[in-house]
Parts: sequence; structure tokens; C-alpha cells
Amino acid sequence: MAFPQDLVSGGQYRYALTNFVAHENVEEKRCQLEEQEQPIGLLRARIALLEGTANSQDALTKQGGTSVDAFLIKVHRLINRWAAEVVRSLPANLDIVYAAAISDITCTK
Repeated sequence: MAFPQDLVSGGQYRYALTNFVAHENVEEKRCQLEEQEQPIGLLRARIALLEGTANSQDALTKQGGTSVDAFLIKVHRLINRWAAEVVRSLPANLDIVYAAAISDITCTK
């Protein structure tokens, strides 16, 4: 029985096989990284939404949020900003500001 002649040498075959295995390992790691990046991307989008720096409606829909959520977050930020301004530079005596806040909350005058 006659064996066919090798088209490549044994060394070239081993080199190609080693490169193929290395390529497969790199591809497997790339897929793992892509899988890990998906939840990280979702977390980044959610953080951007909560910080009010989300630029598109896509960030809302990917997180299962709504425009109402975005509106409420913006309102919270505005209220917190306003409260910080009032505390930093009081428009009146602190007792007067306190009394006015309590009367607004309890709807009394």
C-alpha cells in the first residue's frame, strides 16, 4: 500500500495546528468578553439615566424604563438642586424657611 506524499512538512502542519488552536482560544475569550460587556453596558446606560446624562430614548427602552421615569428623575434632580440653592444662600432666616416648608407640606398658612 502506497502512502500519498505530504503536501506540507510536519513542522508546517504543527505550526498551522498551533495557530488554529490559539485562534480558537482567542475567539472564545472574545465571545466571553462580549457577554460580559452586555450587562456592563446596561449598567452604564442605567447610571446615565439616573444621573440625567442619557442622550437618547434608547437608554430608557433598554432598561425597561419609560419617559415617566425619566421625567421623575429630572424633577428629583431639579428639586434637589433647588433645595441645595436655598440651603446655600438662604433667602430669609432659617426659621422662616423652615416654617414656610412645613406649611407647604401640611397645606396650612
